[in-house]
Amino acid sequence: MRNYVIVLAMVLCSLASAVQFPAKVDFLNEFSGNEEALTAAIREFDQKELAYLSSLRGTLNAANEEHAKQLKDARLRIEELKDIYETALILYPENARLHNFLGELEYDYRNQTAAALKEWNKALQLDPKYSTVFNNMSLHYFHIGDYEKGLKLLDEAIRLDKKHPDYMYNMIQMYLIHWKHIGEIRGWSNKKVFREAMKMSKKLTEMQPNDFHIRQDYANNFYSSESMEVEVKWKDAAEAWAMARELAKSPEEIFYTWLNEARTWIKDKNTSEAGRCLNEARQIRPDSPVVKSLSEQIGQGN
Repeated sequence: MRNYVIVLAMVLCSLASAVQFPAKVDFLNEFSGNEEALTAAIREFDQKELAYLSSLRGTLNAANEEHAKQLKDARLRIEELKDIYETALILYPENARLHNFLGELEYDYRNQTAAALKEWNKALQLDPKYSTVFNNMSLHYFHIGDYEKGLKLLDEAIRLDKKHPDYMYNMIQMYLIHWKHIGEIRGWSNKKVFREAMKMSKKLTEMQPNDFHIRQDYANNFYSSESMEVEVKWKDAAEAWAMARELAKSPEEIFYTWLNEARTWIKDKNTSEAGRCLNEARQIRPDSPVVKSLSEQIGQGN
């Protein structure tokens, strides 16, 4: 056995020296002999590249010559990322994380669904308890309308990592967006689907008490009750917006919380509190047509 290990180490060392990353990412070559370090270095580079590419989405116009060049560059960078992962997988073909990351790239940036699913399934073969893959695949199946499979996969992701905020957030959204299908699969009423979603949403605010966006989502989720035909206490929704405001940083965020708190008070038929919130919103945006419309709705005028 000892001789086998020595031979294997020599083969891997030889392979690492033979497989080279391109000049643009030459720094990765120094990690070639260390699987864990290489995976971390590639992922860090990947995230920086994708953050930049994501910032360009929706802002470029192919008809504009300069934008067309940026689009071409963006496509090239995506292909370079794919090559980097494939090179790394020559060195470490049984690295589940690399297969998962390549799957994410294929799905989110190359629109290659079949290739993504192939990578994700390979990752699960290598690591059957890799919760991130279950989460990624679940979103795909929800997207194509296979709600039962999507829910089963997301259930498994949460079973494996019960406190992962991304999985919880995704489940909340699936409950509130696909509530009819969830109800049929779970055997739940609309009321129970909504109640379970809100319970999870509130728990998420407790897990991440300083996250404005999590608190904002919780407050926003009360509105789903209307399409689901579920009665709620709008006073609780108003309180949720007030709590979100405590974490708001920009004038835009503060305005949004005042405006939505006013909306919830209107639904609660409390015009006094609604008027107070609208006055606060007006201080930030004096010319807001929405504030004006809601003020007229409650008989406040201008």
